[in-house]
Amino acid sequence: MTHDAAAALLCRTRWRITRMRQFTPDHSFYRLRDLFFGGCFLILLASAGVSQNNDVCCELSSSAKPIWRVALEPPVHAEGKCEWYSPDAYGTIVYTDSETIVAGLHFRFCPQTTKESLGLRHVIDTILKIDSQTGKVLEKREWQDLSTEEQNWQGEIDVIPTRDGRFLVKVGRFLKLFSSDFKELKSRELVENANGMVRENWTVQVSPDGKTGLFKRWNHGPAIDHWFSTDTLDDEAVETIPSEGRKSINSASSVYFTPPRGGGLGDSLAHVRLRGQQESHPLCPGCYGLPEGLLSDGTIFLATSPKASFALVSEQGEMTHRESLGEPMDSAWHVVSASAARRFAFTFGHIQKRFMSWSIRMNLFVFDYHHMKDVLQLKFNQQIKNGIVAPAGASPTPALSPDGTRVAVLAGRVLKLFRVPD
Repeated sequence: MTHDAAAALLCRTRWRITRMRQFTPDHSFYRLRDLFFGGCFLILLASAGVSQNNDVCCELSSSAKPIWRVALEPPVHAEGKCEWYSPDAYGTIVYTDSETIVAGLHFRFCPQTTKESLGLRHVIDTILKIDSQTGKVLEKREWQDLSTEEQNWQGEIDVIPTRDGRFLVKVGRFLKLFSSDFKELKSRELVENANGMVRENWTVQVSPDGKTGLFKRWNHGPAIDHWFSTDTLDDEAVETIPSEGRKSINSASSVYFTPPRGGGLGDSLAHVRLRGQQESHPLCPGCYGLPEGLLSDGTIFLATSPKASFALVSEQGEMTHRESLGEPMDSAWHVVSASAARRFAFTFGHIQKRFMSWSIRMNLFVFDYHHMKDVLQLKFNQQIKNGIVAPAGASPTPALSPDGTRVAVLAGRVLKLFRVPD
C-alpha cells in the first residue's frame, strides 16, 4: 500500500469515528476503542508492507517463561493469503476439560494467480484438539467457505465450552456441537440464505452451567433472541426484543447489557432483562459499564473506564470489588472464567509507535475473586518487523484451565501455556 493510500485510510477511519460520536452512548468508548485498534492495525499493515509468506511474523516475548510453546500450522492449501485480516476474528481458544484445549483459527486465502480478485477468495475455518499437558495437536477439523467473511461483524469463528467436555463451534452462519472425543454430533444453520445479505451481527453465548445457549441476531432495529438447549441445539424460546447494543452476556434466565443511546433508557448503566420479558432494569444504581463476562458463580464482570478498570457485581446487584489497571487508552478484552474456581483472566494494552518500528504492548491479568487479589500479571511485547504483516488476532487471547492453575495464551498462531501461582 502506498503512503497516499495509507493516509486515505487514516482519513476514512477518522471520519467513521466522527460519525459514530453522533450516534453512540457514553459507553461508546468501547466501540471506538475497537474501531481505533482496528484502524491502527490497518495503518500498521500499510506502513509495514504486505507479506504473503509468514504468519508467525513477529517477536512475541513474555515476562515469564511458558511451560510449553507451539506454533499451530495453517491449512496446507492456504499458501496464497489475502492482504487484509479482521482484528479479533482470527483465532480463539478454550479449555473444554482439564486435559484438552481447543483452538479455532480463521484463514482467508486467494490463489496466487488471482490474488487481486476478491470474488475468488476462499476462507478456511479450522479447529484443533490440543493436549494441555504437552501442546501436542491431537486432532483437526476443517471447513472451507462455510463463512464468507462479509456477514458477521462479531467474528467468523468461535469455540464455546458447554459441559462434560462438549463444546460448540460457531463457524460463519453455522453452529456445530462436538463431543468430548472431538466428534461432530449436531449441526444447525443459524442464518439461512446468508449469501449476499446485508452485513449484520450475531453471537452465541452459553450460560455458566453450560446447559442453555443464546443465539442473538441484530442489525439496526430490534434483535432476535433464540434460547436453545446446548444438548440438542433446538430452540426453547424465540423472542423479538429492543436493541441491546453490541455486547450482551447471559445466564440461563437473564441477559445483561448496556442500552445504546436512543434505544431505551439511553444511559450507560448496565441493565438486566429476564428471559421472556421485554422490559429491563438497571443492574444496580452505580453499575456504570459494559458487561464483558459472566463468571462461573454468576458474578458479572463490568468493564469500566478510564483505563482497564472493572467492577464485579453479584447476581443480586451488589458491587463487590473495583480495580483499575493500565493506561487511559487501555480497556479490558477477552474476559474468561475458570469453570471450577473463582478466578478469571483478561487482556489489555495498546499499539505503540517507535522511531523505526511498531510494537504491541499487551498485558494478561489473572484475578482470584475469592481472595480479591491478582495472582498473575504477564507482559507481552510484540515487535512488528518491517515488511512483515502481523496476523490479525495477534493480541493475546487467554483461556483458563477449569481449576484456574494454568492459563493458555494464543497470539496469532503461537500458543503458550503458563503456570498460575496458587
